[in-house]
Amino acid sequence: MKFIKYLMCALCGLVWSNPAYADQCLSLVKLSKIVSSSLVSEAEFTSDVKGFCESYSRNQSGTATNGIDLGYDDFSFGGKSASSHANSLARSLCKSSDTREIKENVYQSYIEKIAPGAFEAYQTCATHSARDFSVSIGESTSTFVPIAVRFSPGRQRGTYASISLEASPDVTCNNNEDTIEENGTLLFSCSRPDDSRRSTISVVNTASSEANSTWSIPWTAYRNGVPVNLVSEYTEAIAEARSLKHSLANAVIPFKTAVCPDGFTPYRPAYGRFIRGLDLEGQTDPNRIIGTLQDDQFKKHHHKLEDTGQAEHSKSGYDRRQRVGHGNTDKPAAVKTTIVGGDETRPKNVALLYCEME
Repeated sequence: MKFIKYLMCALCGLVWSNPAYADQCLSLVKLSKIVSSSLVSEAEFTSDVKGFCESYSRNQSGTATNGIDLGYDDFSFGGKSASSHANSLARSLCKSSDTREIKENVYQSYIEKIAPGAFEAYQTCATHSARDFSVSIGESTSTFVPIAVRFSPGRQRGTYASISLEASPDVTCNNNEDTIEENGTLLFSCSRPDDSRRSTISVVNTASSEANSTWSIPWTAYRNGVPVNLVSEYTEAIAEARSLKHSLANAVIPFKTAVCPDGFTPYRPAYGRFIRGLDLEGQTDPNRIIGTLQDDQFKKHHHKLEDTGQAEHSKSGYDRRQRVGHGNTDKPAAVKTTIVGGDETRPKNVALLYCEME
């Protein structure tokens, strides 16, 4: 009983008193709002934009902005010192061929800035409201939505309609399908346990063969009780990704794969080579330029060899002198040490594929 009283209270503002239902359809947009902007009807918004374009046309030089004003948050403008903003708004709202006239779909842009994805539901609702159906959202919370559907077939007497609700998996509705008689109202309610994810509720006129007989209503996500501005988050994420890509423009990264991932190409100078840090102080590996190659090399050193007394050591390496005949004249003779090791000199290592960003 308590639930029914709450539902009826939430729906008490959804009773239609006249056939002009389009404004009632704005309640569908409210469920999807991501900003605190107030919603106005299409007629009111269009009238205000029309006034702005006419004022702008009279002051098209951009130096005298008296009388130009438009106060809708994302489309806000006002003041004598904001001519550049006025020019920007005019490009968005007014026709270039005749700045006195407004562009098409300006109201759609207004709705989509406030509630992304909600204009289609509003438009469908407004179209049907003029003929037979009207859908409205009552006082909702982040986890509860009351929905009212009214059927007014006009002169068609004795008719009825079938309405069903379809929702995303995280949403539960108290009644998924019902029949509504002429001039009757169906009351539905939907809830979700988690408001951190964006959901969708669709009102479907199953008795209609028209293609646009479905109202798909986005139910925005919340964070700490505040609607999540998805557009802003996506914009910030894209900006962060672009910033990261810019910072990695010259990066060479090792991957544990045989093929570089998307956005990267193999860094061929690293094939079969070890990476050596650039010595900016020039103490260990001076006079190097970033990206230059360096061949393998042994540092200068000596080997100590034991002999029977006929060998001598010199600073340049090993030199054996062999006595010739009975005199004291010595003749140098070549001496080789035993071969050990493999085909190259290397430390313990692991093979990774080095890639650079495209």
